[in-house]
Amino acid sequence: MDFLPFPIAYLLAGAFVTLLGFVLLLNVFGLPANWLVLGLAALWKLAYPGASGLDIWFWVMMVGLALIGEALELGMQILKARRYGSSSSGTFAGMIGAIAGAILLAPL
Repeated sequence: MDFLPFPIAYLLAGAFVTLLGFVLLLNVFGLPANWLVLGLAALWKLAYPGASGLDIWFWVMMVGLALIGEALELGMQILKARRYGSSSSGTFAGMIGAIAGAILLAPL
């Protein structure tokens, strides 16, 4: 951010961090906030290639945490479904429906 005047650079960075915070709130509504945060971080890296701290280990850690979050979400879905009387085939059909709905209905 060397090419921007001092206050504007900090305002843009603050606005970006605020946007990241609002995107994280999407987790409350069951939306894919983890992947949106990764996409925004990649956009930041493309916009400012010299950004410090966004090396390969950052990306390995962030993708790993997002995958762990998805695995925990899937595990909780299975546990709660079984707790409330769902069969194995019903749980499997629910997962397939959720994936298909996320892919097919994402443009809407």
